[in-house]
Amino acid sequence: MTGPAAPDGAWDCHVHIFGAADRFPLAEPRAYDPGLADVTLAQAMLDRLSLGRAVLVQPSVYGTDNACLLDALDRFAGRARGVAVVDPARAVGTELDRLKRAGVCALRLNWVAGDHRLDAAEMQARLHDLLPIAAEHQWHVLIHAPIALVVELAPMIVDAHVPVVLDHLAGVRTAPDHCAADAAVVLGLLTAGHVWVKIAAPYRLATGLAEEVRLAAFVRRLAEGWPDRLIWGSDWPHTSAHSPGRRSRGFRRIDTGALLSGLSRLVGDPALVHRILCRNPLALYGS
Repeated sequence: MTGPAAPDGAWDCHVHIFGAADRFPLAEPRAYDPGLADVTLAQAMLDRLSLGRAVLVQPSVYGTDNACLLDALDRFAGRARGVAVVDPARAVGTELDRLKRAGVCALRLNWVAGDHRLDAAEMQARLHDLLPIAAEHQWHVLIHAPIALVVELAPMIVDAHVPVVLDHLAGVRTAPDHCAADAAVVLGLLTAGHVWVKIAAPYRLATGLAEEVRLAAFVRRLAEGWPDRLIWGSDWPHTSAHSPGRRSRGFRRIDTGALLSGLSRLVGDPALVHRILCRNPLALYGS
């Protein structure tokens, strides 16, 4: 792993923690079997890359059991904020208050649920239920979905009264007949004023040189037009690709430091890199 590369005060806005299975049981069904990626390993990665703060995102394999996330937030001792997953029908005030006290600042809407993928109607229903909870607790909503579902959610996103973060570059498609149209959708959502985009896991969207070029052009358009609405995340420890009906295992072999260094190549301007890594996360997540 290369590093360190980050400026002082930099955030990694997308880290997953996977603790020991005997302490934090995995949900059934689930899409993949992770390896161990505990707090000690996460902090070592952050230290190597000079990343001072982190956002810990609840992974799908724990479902709505946020015990591992809460334990990690406690052990990070103020260095991290959290993004939790809750069942709106069962989330009660005491649980939500506990999450907030621990450092949770957002709720995740993930199109991967168990070992299947949600359709547009299911995503719309879940977002409808999550938005008032987020508003009540002054949280934002993090949406992980492919661009086709983002399009279906667009009216609700525009009308939301809380910040909405589109994860993994909003799931844009990098094929030549899709990328321009997808980019237009995301740029249109950014005009709402409360929408953010997370630059994270480009390897999930682009696998060849031509796709990487198109994705880089999209990132530059975001950076040029909406520099104050971009954040960056490593997606450490880089969970393996998964598809319905096939449970994958372990993590991808990804150089996290190279992803961080790649941000500079994508946006070019050091002042803009500083904004994405330092100023913007501070504005979204607070001190």
